[in-house]
Amino acid sequence: MALTAAGRAPDAITALERILAVQAASSGELAESLLPTLTSLANIFLLELHNPGQAVPYLERIVAVTEHARGPNDLRLIAPLRQVGDALAESDEAVSDLRNYILALKEQQQSQAAQPYLD
Repeated sequence: MALTAAGRAPDAITALERILAVQAASSGELAESLLPTLTSLANIFLLELHNPGQAVPYLERIVAVTEHARGPNDLRLIAPLRQVGDALAESDEAVSDLRNYILALKEQQQSQAAQPYLD
């Protein structure tokens, strides 16, 4: 998408959200015509902003639309379901990494605070 190529992901998200609202209003919340827009939104968060947690709602909606249109056992559900799982795993991993980093910082600060008493 041209807006993201220029580093304007927030503008692209706003435009795509507006397109999605118009499409949903005219075709329905679970219309297959929403899939390209939902995919574009998910990809901005996954590929441009590297924020899988933000992509999850769009990925889950892709699953819902596909399931509604094709049924719960359609093979076309495999890829979006895998993407949801991957995004959730990456999001959880990022949270875990952040927690570990914060704990390490706290330990370092406590160690530095105790250092004057050890000298």
